[in-house]
Amino acid sequence: AAIMPELPSTMTECVLAWPTQALLGEGPIWVPDAQTSYDIDISGGKLHRYVPASGHHESMVVDGRPSFVVPVAGGAQGAPLLAGSEDGLYLVEETGC
Repeated sequence: AAIMPELPSTMTECVLAWPTQALLGEGPIWVPDAQTSYDIDISGGKLHRYVPASGHHESMVVDGRPSFVVPVAGGAQGAPLLAGSEDGLYLVEETGC
């Protein structure tokens, strides 16, 4: 019989950092250079940006139903992110798309 390792007696507490109210949240990514987290709300048509160090957060509207977001090496055309949606690809700048 397999012996299960003993579980730690303490648990880490999770704290809500930002209630995005996403309808269908997906695709979280961490961009180390910007120390920023991004995720998408597919059904809500939004890209969420969160900076843990400052607590700054914002939501940007993306046309259609976005399905992914990835960082762009070198910030092509000044846009640090590329977002895919049902109707195409979007270069996302800090001010939105």
